[in-house]
Amino acid sequence: MNKLIELIQYIQNIQSEQILDIIIAICIFILFKIFSSGISYIIIKIFNMKQKEKRIKEHGLYKPIKYAVILLGAHIAITCLGLKAETMALIIKIEKSILIAIIANGLSNMLTPKAQIMKRIKKSNHINANEKVSSFIGKLIRYVIYIIAGFMIAYEFGYNLSGIITGLGLGSVVLALAAQDIAKNLCSGVVLLFDKPFIVGDFIQVAEHTGTVEDITFRAVRMKTLDNTLVTIPNSKISEGAIINYSKIENRRYECDLLITLETSIQKIEEITQKIKDLLRNNRFIKSESVEVQFNKIESNGININIFCYTATSDYIEFLKIEDIINKQLMQLLNKENVELAYDTKTIYIQK
Repeated sequence: MNKLIELIQYIQNIQSEQILDIIIAICIFILFKIFSSGISYIIIKIFNMKQKEKRIKEHGLYKPIKYAVILLGAHIAITCLGLKAETMALIIKIEKSILIAIIANGLSNMLTPKAQIMKRIKKSNHINANEKVSSFIGKLIRYVIYIIAGFMIAYEFGYNLSGIITGLGLGSVVLALAAQDIAKNLCSGVVLLFDKPFIVGDFIQVAEHTGTVEDITFRAVRMKTLDNTLVTIPNSKISEGAIINYSKIENRRYECDLLITLETSIQKIEEITQKIKDLLRNNRFIKSESVEVQFNKIESNGININIFCYTATSDYIEFLKIEDIINKQLMQLLNKENVELAYDTKTIYIQK
């Protein structure tokens, strides 16, 4: 506070011989201010020769370099004023603090989603990250940069950082204990977004929930179930269990067991088996090369014919419609061929 009072008194007691120094200082500051944009442009252009003018001005370091040049001009201008050593010491501390803030801002700008470095990371084949992951990591690093910058500025003005760091350490322990679930969901969310077992729009099954993924956040996954209910599942619960992603299926499987009566002749079994094969192979919804129809079991109450094939769709709703069509065609064929389906029967003998 005393330093500021001395600076104010210095301004009030300006003498005529000091006016020239002030004018020179103002001219130096104005010159640096005028040429700051050009100097910043040249520096970035040297390292980015192929960049266009508009791109250079949008570069994350363009404004920080410009402000740093202006700050240098302000420092040279203040030096010309011949202030007292104590006053200059305070001004230098302020200048260092501003420079730290400028550098922190420049580094932060380099990590925004629109920055070139982040675009290169997204395009890299070595990093399997989507928009949310890269945005989250960028924000996290930017927060760390500003926190470090804040510590450096506090240290510059003589604050004891050991007490602050100790307090933050104790506070972190308390917060960690109080928010374990939040931390678990956050970590699980990062893992899900990196690993990408599913994306928005996929039809998945997680534990007892089956439905379409509506949104993926760092805390939870929202999905719409088959009964049109919106379910929010914490990320930690999802990462702990198995995830079935039906959207990754190229072709859904149709399988059916027809249990026909024991009285059916072998000749009729061969005929009906062949006709089922022909029926399915001629169905445009079925991949004909995948059709398998076999007489595979003799049960106590009937003869089992196993039908197996792949449909030409991966969409679940469309598969249900195809399944309905196939089942109706099979029933029509059995009725036409007079083949009866078996059912559980019990014979009770009563002794007189």
